[in-house]
Amino acid sequence: MAQIIYFSHVKERLAKSMSVLNHARAAFNRPDPEGKATKELNKYDLMHDYPINPLIITKGEGVKVIEHNFNGNDISGIISKQDDNVTIYINRNEPPARQKFTIAHELGHLFLHMTDEDGNFLDNSVSLYRTNNSTMPLPAEVANREAEANRFAAALLMPKDAIEFEWLFADSVEEMAKTFEVSEIAMKIRLKSLGIIK
Repeated sequence: MAQIIYFSHVKERLAKSMSVLNHARAAFNRPDPEGKATKELNKYDLMHDYPINPLIITKGEGVKVIEHNFNGNDISGIISKQDDNVTIYINRNEPPARQKFTIAHELGHLFLHMTDEDGNFLDNSVSLYRTNNSTMPLPAEVANREAEANRFAAALLMPKDAIEFEWLFADSVEEMAKTFEVSEIAMKIRLKSLGIIK
């Protein structure tokens, strides 16, 4: 009887260890939003050409951007891929700074979640969307992808080196947001993530 209990205990501990290992493996296999954004900025020679215009990247990648009325839905944007055609739909009722961040966010999905390292599409058909509804609970994998796309967008529109340089001369978060043509909220989050402000 003692052997059965012992083996049951070992099996239980092994299952827990495998779960921890799988979570760690998944964390190591996550894409690098900051690195990928930097790669795209360098590819299009935009690193020091701020405010960054994400439409330069969409044009270079052959991605169509269409303003759309989402009829009262909390959707900010959608990226849709059908075969080799990629389209980003943005909510025409949102302010320009929000639309710009949404385009960058959807590009994050394209580069981080829809293509492999060589730029080949992973699926023939896929649609991902960005919502304004922060109270809606998301499954863990979806929440991870959304957070990664947000980090990509922040790194694309507010490159680390440019932010650190401009902060030397800025008087406020508001001034920085105007310089980079992003919302004050987005700028504040970026400055905090870079450890520039608390």
